[in-house]
Amino acid sequence: MDRRPRLLVEEHTVSIPNGPVIDDWTYVVTPNFINILPVTDDGEFLVFRQVKYAVGLEFGCSTLATVGGLLEQGEDPQVAALRELKEEMGFKVRELVSLGSYAVDGNRGAGVAHLYLGDLDFSFLVTTLIHLELSRVKVWEQNRRKKQIPMTSRP
Repeated sequence: MDRRPRLLVEEHTVSIPNGPVIDDWTYVVTPNFINILPVTDDGEFLVFRQVKYAVGLEFGCSTLATVGGLLEQGEDPQVAALRELKEEMGFKVRELVSLGSYAVDGNRGAGVAHLYLGDLDFSFLVTTLIHLELSRVKVWEQNRRKKQIPMTSRP
């Protein structure tokens, strides 16, 4: 199935070391993407309620979501994270902390996720910010108190 640039499904032949050869291995090609979890000075994560097709289809409801989006052709993941945060929530960050890049499905492909924490800079706010139903999730603060981890040394 070819629905590029959003989706390409291929069949590969895979040789397992010291094992069988699989002639019909399904491999999925999707664009790489970012997710960024904004963190307030109070240690709260900002997420928003969003309708996702698969969540609605499987569970019949909306979900809490982080800021996320696809990388544009040739775009640096860090630049994409900053762009998506500004587009979706209207914020900038003082510091962007990479949590790493991960293959979404190590066996079948499905792109690479680039994950970030963002220390929010509330001194900047896009004036055309659309009203979002933001939710504050106070999880990081509990862990930060236990370990006394300042923002600059977060993983």
